[in-house]
Amino acid sequence: MPPPTPAEHPLLDHALSIVERDVKAECGDAGGLRLVTSRGEVFVALDDGRFHGEPVQVRPGDSADKIIAVVAEAAQDTVMGVLWKVWPECPVHHTVASVSRSAGESAAARGKDAVSWRCGAKAGPHTVASVGSLPGDAGP
Repeated sequence: MPPPTPAEHPLLDHALSIVERDVKAECGDAGGLRLVTSRGEVFVALDDGRFHGEPVQVRPGDSADKIIAVVAEAAQDTVMGVLWKVWPECPVHHTVASVSRSAGESAAARGKDAVSWRCGAKAGPHTVASVGSLPGDAGP
């Protein structure tokens, strides 16, 4: 069965808008994000259509948290693969942060975001920000 298109899975557009806030916060010169279809698969691309990495793999019934995490990972692949930029970068350790999805209860049940950018530095792994909440970057 082919993957759902954005029209068939409206949470894809919602997840993309959340992740796009982070791209604009730290990579403003990159523009925004969009979903593109290539070879029958859905990818996260830059506004100009360039993309990199694996297709977005979601299924009907996937939770919003899972879809946000999958879209964030795909966006990270595109930003890093197309722009050759470490993104998102932990401001403390200057290493790349990874998507982390809390298992178990939903975000709403816990009263906080379940999908975050996590720094895995040996000096002290920590949450950098919730996906969609990265602070802006004043640097180039």
